[in-house]
Amino acid sequence: MKNFRYALLPLVVAMTYGTAAHAVEDDRIYIAPMGSYAIADNDRRNSDDGYGGTLALGFPMTSAFAFEVRGSYLDYGKRDFCTRMLIGPGANCENKKDDVWGAGAGVNWYLAGSTLGPYLHADVMGGEYTQYNAGLGWDIPLFDTFSIRAEALYHVQKPKNESDVSSDFHEVLFNLGVRIPLGAKPVAPPPPPPPPVAVVPAPPPPPVCSDGIDNDGDGAIDFPADKGCTDANDMDEYNPIC
Repeated sequence: MKNFRYALLPLVVAMTYGTAAHAVEDDRIYIAPMGSYAIADNDRRNSDDGYGGTLALGFPMTSAFAFEVRGSYLDYGKRDFCTRMLIGPGANCENKKDDVWGAGAGVNWYLAGSTLGPYLHADVMGGEYTQYNAGLGWDIPLFDTFSIRAEALYHVQKPKNESDVSSDFHEVLFNLGVRIPLGAKPVAPPPPPPPPVAVVPAPPPPPVCSDGIDNDGDGAIDFPADKGCTDANDMDEYNPIC
């Protein structure tokens, strides 16, 4: 349980950073099938290196943080399982198949502030053994349809029974595969339209108040020019505007 608490520390740090990061650029759920290769710990007596695979299902939470559900399988061929840590009198060893599977969850903390590029990874898995993985990964985008994924991790295998010292291993684990997003890539929103240009209406033409001529001979300047009227009482001098 103590080791389990230590393994959760990278998860807490990544979640704290990721929550405060910027908005998600590509929030598509993705799957990441990978081939796995583990350099066997020398304590795996007479064992080969481990070969297998890892499958991740990822959920981007922010532009820098993704949560992943993972499953893995490693086959080390056969090794000696002993009831005692040291080979010697009284030790009972059995050479049998050594394979390790697990399922659990982890996080990716993307260093470039985007859900692509280099990232720090940490996960915890359960199964026949408890497993911890932590290290560096890289999602290298090729097209909108997938990315190349590579990981170099420090792999720890712990027995559920702490007295089982023959199943406590520390190894280097490499994963190589692809990351495939599900669904169409989000389309960037169009840029906002430019602000409208204020149109200043042209000033109205000034009113024509008079032509300065007494057109009807009534002794007063007319408004407006009333050239066709000769009645002195047509009140054409009245102009409520002027």
